[in-house]
Amino acid sequence: MENKSGVLDKSIDILECIYEQGGKARICNIVDALGYNKSTVFRILNTLKDRGYIFQNESKFTYEIGPKFCRFSQLYQQNLHFVDMLKPYAKEISEKYNECVSISVLDKSSLRQPMQISVYRTNQSNNALGFMPKMGLASLCHASASGKCFLAFLDQTSFDRYYGCDLPKYTEYTITDWDKLTKQLIEIRKLGFATEHNEYELGLTCVAVPILDSDKKLLASVSLTGSTARIENFDQDEIVKDLKKLANRVY
Repeated sequence: MENKSGVLDKSIDILECIYEQGGKARICNIVDALGYNKSTVFRILNTLKDRGYIFQNESKFTYEIGPKFCRFSQLYQQNLHFVDMLKPYAKEISEKYNECVSISVLDKSSLRQPMQISVYRTNQSNNALGFMPKMGLASLCHASASGKCFLAFLDQTSFDRYYGCDLPKYTEYTITDWDKLTKQLIEIRKLGFATEHNEYELGLTCVAVPILDSDKKLLASVSLTGSTARIENFDQDEIVKDLKKLANRVY
């Protein structure tokens, strides 16, 4: 019989596998990704389902992140005290441009690919596009302005750990070559902000700046997102100035 620590490790691996696949995965995808015995995976999934950590979507044959993680996400957000402090200023920027403002943090649990988690988002305006990553779920960094801020301001050890990993292509504009991405990240670090045009979704543009602590270490990023046509009508320098003003309120 497998020891408890072995089962626990496998359970965490399975949860992380579902998480890294966008919060939902078929059992065959989990087995292929982890190489575990299908019956073992099935047994652990049933236990996690019974405890509310995952949900079985029978119509799509997928296992998805369950309601208990919403509670953990809410608690995690409550512990990010600087986010609460920034919310009023994020709302001001959102109302000024009538676009969505998000605050995201780096997903430090992801060791394979650089990922970020949106921990706060203003109410989307009537202009909002249909697709945006869900609150509390991780998304890959390379195709978004906020994610590029994380990559640009990462410490060298963390950056080296991710360098060379697969960079999925979302649109024809997505950068999937690490040499090209690295050149862009150097410029982002120099300018202090990042932009993304049609890289995550066609018609979507985002401007983001890093939020740094008093020691210039990366805490989070704040971004303004909307349709490319609308965002390009605004003065980009003014957007960056407003976002940096918000970011500088932390320290």
